[in-house]
Amino acid sequence: CIVLDLDNTLWGGVLGEDGPSGIALGPQWPGSEFVDFQRELLDLQRQGILLALCSKNNESEVMEVLRTHPSMLIREPQLAAHRINWEDKASNIRSLARELNIGLDHMLLIDDSPHERAWVRDQIPELQVPELPPDPSMFANWVGSLPSLIVLHQTEEDERRTQQYHESRSRETFRGSV
Repeated sequence: CIVLDLDNTLWGGVLGEDGPSGIALGPQWPGSEFVDFQRELLDLQRQGILLALCSKNNESEVMEVLRTHPSMLIREPQLAAHRINWEDKASNIRSLARELNIGLDHMLLIDDSPHERAWVRDQIPELQVPELPPDPSMFANWVGSLPSLIVLHQTEEDERRTQQYHESRSRETFRGSV
C-alpha cells in the first residue's frame, strides 16, 4: 500500500492556502509533473498496489478536489482508504493499516516533508519511508523504479484489489447498521 501525502506531493502548493483552483495540477507546467506522477501511481494501482491518502488538511476541501478538479487523475474509487484530518501521521497510518488489515511493513509513505518523513520513520520503524526526489518532475520515474513496488506477476485479482476493499467496507458498514 502506498500512503500518499497531498500538498506538494499529489499536487503543487498547499490546498488550505491556495484553494482548489490555485494548486498546481494540470496539463502545463507547473502542474504537469504532478499529473505524470498520478498517472504512474494509477499504473501501480492497476497492478494491485493499494493507494491510500494521509494528509493534514480539511477533508471537505480535499474531497472537492478529488471529485471535481479537472486534472485530478486519482479519484475516490482508486483509493483503498484515506485519513484526512489534523491528527499525527503515524497514528493515521496505523489506523489505515488496521482498516486495510495489512502490516505496517507492507506500507510505504510518500511525503514531500523531510520533517514528516523523519518523524514517521522514528515512530514506525517497520514502515518504508523513502526519500522523495526534490524535483517533482522526477516523482513519476522515481516511484516506478522503487524495488518494493515492482510487480513481477500480475493476476486478475490484483487488478480488482481496490474494488475488493471498497466492497468489504460496504459490507462492514451494512453489518454495523443492522
